[in-house]
Amino acid sequence: MTGYLADLKHSARARSRRPGFSALVVATLAVGIGAATAIFSLAEALLLRPLPLENEGRLVRIHSTHVSRGFDRFSVSYPDYADFAARTDLFEASTLYTPRSQDVSGQGEPERVQSIAVHEEFFQTLGSPVHLGRVFNADDHDPRNEITAVLAESFWARRFGRDSTVVGRTVRLDGVPYTVIGVVRDGQGWPSGAQV
Repeated sequence: MTGYLADLKHSARARSRRPGFSALVVATLAVGIGAATAIFSLAEALLLRPLPLENEGRLVRIHSTHVSRGFDRFSVSYPDYADFAARTDLFEASTLYTPRSQDVSGQGEPERVQSIAVHEEFFQTLGSPVHLGRVFNADDHDPRNEITAVLAESFWARRFGRDSTVVGRTVRLDGVPYTVIGVVRDGQGWPSGAQV
């Protein structure tokens, strides 16, 4: 034990002579540990944790390619999607979505949020349970009807304080009025951190 205490005193004296080097070692360790933790957290969330959906092993995402132009992965066009959807022997159900970033106003301070424009069967295809109200149906995609929106539960809780009367109210996305028809639980069919 006396040898251990002598080594400890020697180390403390050596560090006090070169405090800059000691600070650099501590900072390097802190950055390394922080980076390793961040990488593991991301890998665990994306690769190891199962999707919060029923039958997630049967869920696929289709991309288009155009090898001669050097595009190995990009979004599927609507005509291609319509062809896939018509082939009922390929898929049990299908849907499509487009991510966006929009300004929300109408209650509280305006803010920029991630949103997605979705096909009418988006939530049904993913098996997303409705927390409040309902999700889209064919009438919601009729251009003669009012424009509707579904909120993520976390956005509803933060922006509307879990007010159950939010269904039927209007929010503005990029200045356009949308009628809120429902609230769906987070993680149940919300890609890319979308809120609306």
